[in-house]
Amino acid sequence: MKIKKIKIGFFCFLTSFSSLAEDTIPFNIDYSSLESTNPLQFYANVRALYGEGIESNREGRTREDFEQLKLGLRYQRNLPYNWFFKGNIRGVFLHREDRNDFTKNETWNAHFEAREFFVENKQLINDLPLGVLAGRKQFRDDRGWWYDNQLDVAQLQFNSSLFNADVSYGGRLIDERVISESQNIGFEDSEFIIAHLDYQFYYQHHFQAYTIYQKDDFSNNRKGNVFDNNSSVDSELDLLWIGFRFNGLFSLADKSKLNYWVDFATVNGSEREFTTFDLSSNQQVINDTRNINVSYGYGIDLGTTWKSANENWGLAANYAIGSGDSSDSNRQSSYRQPSIANNKGKILGNQRVRLYGELLRPELSNLQLVNVTAGHRFNEYFWLQASYFHYWQVQADKQIDASILTISPNGKNKEIGNEVDLTLMTSWTKNFNAQLTLSGFHAGDAYDQKVDSKYAYKGVLELQYYW
Repeated sequence: MKIKKIKIGFFCFLTSFSSLAEDTIPFNIDYSSLESTNPLQFYANVRALYGEGIESNREGRTREDFEQLKLGLRYQRNLPYNWFFKGNIRGVFLHREDRNDFTKNETWNAHFEAREFFVENKQLINDLPLGVLAGRKQFRDDRGWWYDNQLDVAQLQFNSSLFNADVSYGGRLIDERVISESQNIGFEDSEFIIAHLDYQFYYQHHFQAYTIYQKDDFSNNRKGNVFDNNSSVDSELDLLWIGFRFNGLFSLADKSKLNYWVDFATVNGSEREFTTFDLSSNQQVINDTRNINVSYGYGIDLGTTWKSANENWGLAANYAIGSGDSSDSNRQSSYRQPSIANNKGKILGNQRVRLYGELLRPELSNLQLVNVTAGHRFNEYFWLQASYFHYWQVQADKQIDASILTISPNGKNKEIGNEVDLTLMTSWTKNFNAQLTLSGFHAGDAYDQKVDSKYAYKGVLELQYYW
């Protein structure tokens, strides 16, 4: 892995001698919030949540408290010879407490994050549409279905008005995030190859294709190794995803707008799981490993949104499925989403939300879900949307990849349950945004004989200020 890191650094050094660029940025990243006359911008973000899970008849009710403060700055500037630079660094301060009726795990932490730090040239040689990028880049697709994370990469680009493509190689040279509310961390010992193309085959209608290859080498994850209980022991992946997306926008006769998307992906490769047991209240040890062959797993996500001509009303519907089978088998066709995906994007309002539900937050693996959302804009400052989710497994299984507020199903019934999210979004000025989400969940018959209470609750408040 060290040799490959040196290769990345050497490639980044070579690309620094190229010239000429355009102003557009890859991966649909929107920099419009940064004033061109002031390349430096400071920001603060406060996030707080409280949740109570369904009540297990063995361990009681799981509770989660989380408070986080982020203080950072963004800087972007056009450099000589038409190079472009962007940086985004911040300090993060957090408190987290997970507990049930018998155990308690509390964490206080402060750490530094380099969200983005890259240079880019969109046009290397005269009028040829070839470009390069080197450094830490925020990879994000519109729905967080492929990727929504930061990677240190060397990237080659092809940029034209109707067709864009890029291929990236990298990982995380330094993973400075010790612990985070997001599960998408721990990539210092991972390699990624990401390729993506976008073809606008008709005005406002796109065909996109992508492939993601991930290979992990977690040298500390070996049988007998001891960790503290705050550390996560993630599976080692050697997986290849191939997928495509059709998406577009129709302007209807009454001037309302209809948006659609169709996502499909398949995954093949292998996965190594690590099981642990507690040595004490503060330590755990890896006691076993299991190798899983993954073949022909598939995921599908399709949906549509409609917004009125004055954009005061909106409706959305979404169906998604990730193939599944028994988690006990060493040969599986269950779909796994990429580790750098988080299923976060916009539904109707102008702020991003958890597309598969704020409370359950499931990975699309051995799972089907239906979502219906309705929204209303009261004025230029307030948007309210309500979402209903229904979840059920493809194959009844005792494992579900979801938030800590859920417990293992009984493995006999498929219906996971229903969730309702109520989200209020506010933008009082262009520099201040706020979002409040209240979630309720009712477990289905997949939790029969497993719980004393099938109800769970969660509230999330987020404030953002830019200056």
